[in-house]
Amino acid sequence: MIRGAGEMNMNNHIAHNVYKFIEGYTQQHGYPPTIREIGVACFLGPSSVLRYLDKLEATGWIQREPGRARGMTLLKSNHQNGS
Repeated sequence: MIRGAGEMNMNNHIAHNVYKFIEGYTQQHGYPPTIREIGVACFLGPSSVLRYLDKLEATGWIQREPGRARGMTLLKSNHQNGS
């Protein structure tokens, strides 16, 4: 599970996969993926994707812009935390 204070426990395999997909997609394309693209890549439904994005945002790993398509920014790199 994702812990508070901006720390993501990498034992949460799904949250880690969601973050890594967003990171890789953004590096490759120059912009973040859609909710649907995240879901397809991580085998999640849209509501599950939103739940994981909420967790990533609450712990300071991403920032989202409500109402904006592809409106998310990565705030941390897994490389900063030894992953």
